[in-house]
Amino acid sequence: MDLYIPANARPQAEIFKGFGKNELMKSVIGMAGGMAAAVILYLFTGEIAWSILATVAVAIVSVTMCSKIDNIGQSVVDIFLDQARFNKSQKIYPYRYLDEWGGGG
Repeated sequence: MDLYIPANARPQAEIFKGFGKNELMKSVIGMAGGMAAAVILYLFTGEIAWSILATVAVAIVSVTMCSKIDNIGQSVVDIFLDQARFNKSQKIYPYRYLDEWGGGG
């Protein structure tokens, strides 16, 4: 009897393909920031239509950027966070040559 592991099986339940609870939380944070920006836009311009349009646009962009891409299993936000983590990590590795085997050469 062989063990069958299905391809592209997700470890967590998803609301729709590539979008689960973790992505929902990231999107909600992005939408909250977008709504704050829309309120500030309304206070400066007095135009409610532009504020509503900005809120809807931020919601669409937030969900799109937080949805996981099928073939790599990461979202655009995850890729940016990984790149930021890599940029902060050590990239210079001090190395000193030691003659491990004791031979000359």
